[in-house]
Amino acid sequence: MCRRAEDRAVDERMAKGPAVGVWKRMARWKRWTILGVAAVAVLVVTGRYTGTQIQVAGSIPVPFADWSISNPSFGPVETEDHGVLEFSLLFQHA
Repeated sequence: MCRRAEDRAVDERMAKGPAVGVWKRMARWKRWTILGVAAVAVLVVTGRYTGTQIQVAGSIPVPFADWSISNPSFGPVETEDHGVLEFSLLFQHA
């Protein structure tokens, strides 16, 4: 398929808009910087368009050692050597 045909196909899909209520999932490897330390981690995102809002939720695994974060264990409380940064976003036209 030539580039022009690909562009037209994308334009047609964009003109229709997103499918309402259909959940989409994607994962991308990316270099993240946390507390000034860079490391590569996967971002997993799930989202959908409700007709009036866009809902997005996702997570990024955070192995503490990769970002030079000391294990947050203290006293009788012990934690694993990793955490998960989770987020949930709701976009709505103002």
